Amino acid sequence: MQIFVGDLHGLNTLEHQPAKIAAIEGQYGIHADGAPLILFVIPDDDAQTTR
Repeated sequence: MQIFVGDLHGLNTLEHQPAKIAAIEGQYGIHADGAPLILFVIPDDDAQTTR
């Protein structure tokens, strides 16, 4: 039950607050056609990019 409710909560957040999901995933921008799969990154806040 917890997995199901958690998935619904995540999908709701994605629909209504996509910037929040991007921040959680370490993305500095929103990708309209879907973000690429990034497994390991080093965030660079000054350049607002991930390496």
